Amino acid sequence: MTVHQADHTYYTNGNTPVVVLLATSVLRAPQELQERAETSEDETQST
Repeated sequence: MTVHQADHTYYTNGNTPVVVLLATSVLRAPQELQERAETSEDETQST
């Protein structure tokens, strides 16, 4: 993994959908983990 500072060439209309999808997946991942944990707890409590 490389960390670098993005210059103006990275901010294009072509990269916009990629950024939106990446940001969405990064934000969605913790939510999905929480939902799975809650489902697992519900299944454990109902048995």
